[in-house]
Amino acid sequence: MKILVVGVFNDNSTNNGIVNGFGKIGNVKEVEMFDYRISAQQVGNRQRDQVIIDISRFCDLVIFCKCNGVDVRVFKECGEHAKTFLWYMDPLNGNYNDELKEKVKVADYVGVAKWEVFLDARWLNPKTHFLIEGFDPAWDYPIESEAKHDITFIGNPYGDRAKWLDGVTVLTNKFNTEHAKAVGESRINVNLTGGGGPSDRVYKILAAKGFCLSQSYPHAERYGLVPGEDLVFFDTPEDMVDKCNYFLAHKEGRDRIAEHGYQTVQKFSRDNLAKQIVDIVE
Repeated sequence: MKILVVGVFNDNSTNNGIVNGFGKIGNVKEVEMFDYRISAQQVGNRQRDQVIIDISRFCDLVIFCKCNGVDVRVFKECGEHAKTFLWYMDPLNGNYNDELKEKVKVADYVGVAKWEVFLDARWLNPKTHFLIEGFDPAWDYPIESEAKHDITFIGNPYGDRAKWLDGVTVLTNKFNTEHAKAVGESRINVNLTGGGGPSDRVYKILAAKGFCLSQSYPHAERYGLVPGEDLVFFDTPEDMVDKCNYFLAHKEGRDRIAEHGYQTVQKFSRDNLAKQIVDIVE
């Protein structure tokens, strides 16, 4: 099988881990990466779209990673000689728009990473599958470090996140092994969700064997992690403060939950995600 993956592939892209996962599957003989944004900057959208179609003629499977701005005709024409798979990892936000929904309708298969999106997209395409984005095993693993911070949020404190982060150490621009190292240097790793289910931050924290204190999210049981066993939920800023104080004083509880979460999350690597996609298509 030859796979073409159309997406963004900068140093911080989650798509890199999926591509690496495809390379570990025995019946996948070749994986080609095509950065649709860079190509558009070089030759324009229309010519970029034609290049994707031309490359797809020599492929068995074309995976489109969101691909906003790529015309829906590309999905249709690629589908004439290869199977097409649309991978959408975002929640129900502005990216889940009419353009994307048209692509959901015409793709041979669709994979989404948020349960609310799945509930909607399956009506547009019955071959829609709920898949967990997970973590990248190339970067997300335990790095033993001396704890430097009591409570850490690794990410961008945009929007209303600031109200949750009083007294929390905020670390920005931590990617790849730097993210895993930051987890190891933190006694408590806070996750904020925005209400759309867990981001890959949760899985990255657990894969680095960190203790994760997460804002609660709906349909928790769908995401493969058990609150109280793999991570701990909070609902309000006051609840977050109370649980931070409790677990700072109870290292054994932190370590027990972090270890359980680490064992649980191993099945949610991007290697496994890549295998799930190939299994669905085959």
